[in-house]
Order: sequence, then C-alpha cells, then structure tokens
Amino acid sequence: MEVCIRPDGVGQQPQEWNIVMSQPNFDPNHNPYQQNPQPNQGQHQQPYPPGQPIYVTQQTNDVSTVAMWGHLSGLLGGFIIPLVIWAIYKDKPGYELARRAAARAFNFGLTGYLIVLITLLSGFVYIFTMVVPGMASTNDPSTAVSSAMGMFAPITLMVLISCVVQVLMIIFQIVAAVKSNSGEDYKYPLPTLPILR
Repeated sequence: MEVCIRPDGVGQQPQEWNIVMSQPNFDPNHNPYQQNPQPNQGQHQQPYPPGQPIYVTQQTNDVSTVAMWGHLSGLLGGFIIPLVIWAIYKDKPGYELARRAAARAFNFGLTGYLIVLITLLSGFVYIFTMVVPGMASTNDPSTAVSSAMGMFAPITLMVLISCVVQVLMIIFQIVAAVKSNSGEDYKYPLPTLPILR
C-alpha cells in the first residue's frame, strides 16, 4: 500500500486511493490476478473458445526436432535408426512430419547403401573374373603388371562412384536435417526406393 507523508509527519493515502476504496464493491483483500471460480468448472467445457486458434508450439518444436534427428540418424546408423524412429512415431497423432522425415531418411539411406554395395560387389566380381585369370594366363611379369594396371581402371571408377555416393548422402542428410529442424517437409532431390511412406 502506498502512503504519502505530509510535512507534519502524519501518513495519508493518495487521493485516487480514496476514490477506489469508497466504491461499494471494494475488497482490500481481493487479488485482482486470481481467477474467479466458475460454476461447473471442469464439466463439459471446451478447452478453447470456438473460432480461436490453438497454439501448440512445444509439439511443433518437438516434431521438428524428431524430424531433424530422423535425417541425422542416417549419418550415425545408416538406415536402421531412421527405421526405429519411423516405427516409434508412425502412429502418433501430430508427428506426421517426423514420420515422413524418418521414412524418407530410411529410403534414402537404404538406396544409397544398396548403390554402394552393388558397385563394390561388381568390383569384386570384376577382380575375380577378369583380373586374376588375366594375370595368371601371362608368363611374362611385365605383361602381367601392365595388363593388371589396365584392368584396375574400372575398379578405380567403381570405388570413385562409391565415394561420390557417400559424400552426396552426407551432404543431403545434413541439408535435410537443417531444413527439417526449421519445420520444412524436406524431400531428397535424388530418386529413392519408396519402401516406407
């Protein structure tokens, strides 16, 4: 309570307080910030007045964070962790963005790893069907070395393709994580196998 001190030392209340205190419904113990109890509180009440927007910023932040981790988990665990995230959030309402992000990360990771696996397996098949028999069929060591060097050019190309695919996967997964963290529904620009949706 504010008190003004007169020059003679006696305290008095300001003039505007007298106006408020003289009103018939004035209660000095009333807290103006306390909610008034409502009759039938909690019984068949709508949580928000009709026509009012519902703000769910916490869930939106949570969904975009889960979507970000869905994309980043491809860097950490290949396509297994996005599959786990997809399985956890596939049926939760409000987590459609996280589910789609995990499904796309799984599809992208699986496609990339299949490309790398097929490329490396074809390199091994090439080595054991072309290089090893070609080296064994020549008796001259200098001819064997030169023919082996010519045969290793396709293997070098296959390893290069595998490295380029891995680098592109890392770049696109980081871009997808950043975009998903801001709430964007990111789609990978490369074609993927549509296994999860």
